[in-house]
Amino acid sequence: MRNKKSTATPVLLATLLGLSMYSNADELTADASEYPSTTKVSKHAIGTSLNNFGLGLFYTYKFNDNLHIRATAHGLSASLDDVEYSDTDYDGNDDSQAAGIMLDWYPVSKGWQRNIFISGGLMYFDTEFEGSSSARLNDVVSIGNTSFINTRTSALNLKVEHESQVTPYFGIGWGNKSRKERGFSFVTELGFIYMDDPKVTLTSNVSTTVLDSVELERERNDIIDEESGIFLFGSVGVSYHF
Repeated sequence: MRNKKSTATPVLLATLLGLSMYSNADELTADASEYPSTTKVSKHAIGTSLNNFGLGLFYTYKFNDNLHIRATAHGLSASLDDVEYSDTDYDGNDDSQAAGIMLDWYPVSKGWQRNIFISGGLMYFDTEFEGSSSARLNDVVSIGNTSFINTRTSALNLKVEHESQVTPYFGIGWGNKSRKERGFSFVTELGFIYMDDPKVTLTSNVSTTVLDSVELERERNDIIDEESGIFLFGSVGVSYHF
């Protein structure tokens, strides 16, 4: 997946994971026996999170302490600079939408490990990036197996689309555990998704004597290969239990 999405998420993931361990120290050491049997158990949680597909919301219903079902919806619409595809930078607009349904299993019931969950489910996503190369005048641009001196801005136009794809999801996370009372909790998650081949359109604004159609098609295929397969998925957020 593009650099703009694959690098920011792990950094946020590590930062909020450390924060969550301090902010929720009382929850980490809590045990169900500490609460009176008459305490009403929270069965629902709502939250907001940031993942590969943007900012969004999620809802969790808790069947019991060890099994939850979670629904998510995320999106992003932004102008981005220096987005890298096949070692070439592009400036353009990115639009992403995604939704998912997951089962979260908490295998341990006590101690700090009780906040660890294993998640599996399905995810729907639809993404589009459209832009032009951001190389400056006289920069060397490499496309396919050829290189040329950039003599004009926006030498290349690119559009990459993952249209209405559904993919299996598997991950492991920490947080959003059933609580005996209302309150906030951090949640972090790291997993894997599979992305089918995207639809890629690549055109050139330079002379065919400098960049011919063969090299342009080779570059287009390189982008398809780069943007398909198994990718790391990361999410960080906060939830409210009620």
